Amino acid sequence: MMVQRTRADQAERVWSEFVRRWPTPEAAAAANPTELTGVLAPLGLAWRSENIIRVVALLGRCGTHNSNLPGVGHYAAAVIATVCHGRKCAVVDANVVRIYGRFFGLSINDSTRRAKWFHALTESLVPSTWGLRRSYFWALMDFGALVCTPTQPKCASCPLTPQCVMANASDRTQQGESGVTLPGASTRDHE
Repeated sequence: MMVQRTRADQAERVWSEFVRRWPTPEAAAAANPTELTGVLAPLGLAWRSENIIRVVALLGRCGTHNSNLPGVGHYAAAVIATVCHGRKCAVVDANVVRIYGRFFGLSINDSTRRAKWFHALTESLVPSTWGLRRSYFWALMDFGALVCTPTQPKCASCPLTPQCVMANASDRTQQGESGVTLPGASTRDHE
């Protein structure tokens, strides 16, 4: 939830302070809401802090993840399942869609992040080891923010350029929309 609409490097500082003060959901649930708000303030977006405080209170009571928690959509639920419970899940946000779309030359659009075929692709690329998964997700967020940016990607300095479909396309205006179809994905999924 801390990385919603926020760069990973900004969220990491807040996360580190948060878990230093409250190392368990129960400890965070027992914290003073004003103190929680103060630690979360550098992230901005007051609604996010309010949602985190409500989620912390609920997790402190039940100790388990509930996909109906406030502010927890598919992305946050996948992060919780992966980071907190060690499950191998597809953690898909706009950065992941953009990076994989460009790298594999996929035809992508706003609904790609919810498409089953895309989640299958993403999950197949997730490292098996928990420690690697965490680093992998952080790296994807940073890579999308710093190199494979929404506009003016830095292909000339990108280490993935030799294998990237978009970077090697003669017409980069398509931003990776070469229409490559993965096995199990119909052309309709790409529209």
